[in-house]
Amino acid sequence: MRNLTPLNSVELQPDLPLPVLPHASPRNTLPTVPSNKLGSAQNKESTAGFSQRTRLQTMSENAKAALGFMDKQQKEIKELIKQFQMFSGYLVQIPECADELTSRHAWQVYLMHAQSLQTSMGATFSGKALFGDGAMPPVRLHLEMNGNVEPFDLPDPCLSYMPSIRSFLGGVSDHRLPSTDLVNACMAELLNALVDVQLGREKMCAVLKKLSSCKSLLSTPLPRLVGRAFSTSQNSTLLDRLRLSFRSFSRVIKPSLSFS
Repeated sequence: MRNLTPLNSVELQPDLPLPVLPHASPRNTLPTVPSNKLGSAQNKESTAGFSQRTRLQTMSENAKAALGFMDKQQKEIKELIKQFQMFSGYLVQIPECADELTSRHAWQVYLMHAQSLQTSMGATFSGKALFGDGAMPPVRLHLEMNGNVEPFDLPDPCLSYMPSIRSFLGGVSDHRLPSTDLVNACMAELLNALVDVQLGREKMCAVLKKLSSCKSLLSTPLPRLVGRAFSTSQNSTLLDRLRLSFRSFSRVIKPSLSFS
């Protein structure tokens, strides 16, 4: 699986460090954060709250990295749709009986769009491929929610396996211009992929909102509890009486000095 970030994740199975080129490393999930080995019983109790905050913090950071991953996917797909729209408009303007110069220019324009498509298909986020190749599984996060570890697969549009995209790129080797219908079919498949990415992003936003709520609860200090029997006025009166009693007692029982 592709990785998202070099950030450690909590209860996230060892899977997702980012900074490696997509073709040089497998597509992984986020790595699990090892539990801290505390040296004494004192440290265990004092770091319990901090450990929980750390777990939530690392999960939040990985969720934000996943959002960045999907944002980049959206950007690339939208740019491809825009280019296909431009190319479709260009094809409509080419006459059926075009001369050699027009045909040569149309071929150059087609090659330019095909190259741009190839570049987008190999786009990466922090060194990891944005789009699958049909062979490797998608990027997966393991998030601990309500005590349960739940997997979260990021959207994984396999552009290279879309029939229309393959036919569009196949025209390069066959030396033939794609038709307007084929270009429209490419845009339709890309729009479907864009919807899938948007749905995945909405789910991740909901997860991040839950994590933020948990973090705010942990960071809120507990209220101080004051019993009715320990009010300030009562405490001061009781202490004053004890001081007076002790002073009187110390004056009555004063140790005598003896010399032998």
